[in-house]
Amino acid sequence: MRKIFIALAVILALAGAGGTVWWLRAADNTSSLVRQATTSDPSFFAAKAPPTIPAPTATPQIITIGTSTQVLFTVYIPDPTLNPSSVNLLRVNANGSSTIVANMLDNGKNGDKKPGDKIFTTRLTLREAKAGELKFQASAAFKGVLRRALSPLAVLAVWNSTTTSPGVTVNYPAGWISISENNGVLALTPQTSSPSENSEYPGDILIFFDPNPLNLSTSVFYHDFRGGYLYSDSPTIIPVQVSGRHGLRFTPSTGLVGGDVVVLPAKGFFLRVEERGSSATFDTILSMLLLY
Repeated sequence: MRKIFIALAVILALAGAGGTVWWLRAADNTSSLVRQATTSDPSFFAAKAPPTIPAPTATPQIITIGTSTQVLFTVYIPDPTLNPSSVNLLRVNANGSSTIVANMLDNGKNGDKKPGDKIFTTRLTLREAKAGELKFQASAAFKGVLRRALSPLAVLAVWNSTTTSPGVTVNYPAGWISISENNGVLALTPQTSSPSENSEYPGDILIFFDPNPLNLSTSVFYHDFRGGYLYSDSPTIIPVQVSGRHGLRFTPSTGLVGGDVVVLPAKGFFLRVEERGSSATFDTILSMLLLY
């Protein structure tokens, strides 16, 4: 054993000097020359790079603060040298460190659709107290490779949430603010401070509660509403379903509105949502709207 340690020390000393290493093989208490390598060659001690793996996919991609939500994470790794029990999901912390939060498996359980299809899956229940972003990445080990592979980051958005009266829950992005105006309008805007009094409708997205005490149909109500411009002047009228309610989506050609409008019937009122400059966020807010 002492001879082995001495031999290793000699090899490491020569390697550190950038010289030539002679590898010796012991056989029957004798030493014979095996091979020669020049340590000035960078590839001599270089570690083999692991294969690349994609960022995990999160479903859904948005959760809201204060709500426990199950999120399904998947990653596709078809490389045949993968150690299938080594795939982990990491949560990346704000300081750059990471924590293993789950083992991802391809066994047809815990949300995994089909065993053996090279799609590794795990399911987490997340509940966050602050709006912002959560970052995750996958990690995996491969045969013949010392270093584990790390995927690019997957970003999960955590949105704000507010509940108005009558019973409507509206979710909106981190960094946006909600402003309840005196005339019953809820404005959602990416501005970082409250607007001036001269700006009547400052938000990119506005939510109105139009009283409908007679519970008229959508078409009848908006045919007469404000001279009918919201309904009759729209070149296209599309039926929509939001939060289980059947409503209409249209684009008025007159008035203050700069984008699409969605109207949804409720008991005693219509919920009218107007888009003024942020169509992608408008669609996402609609998909997450809860109308009781």
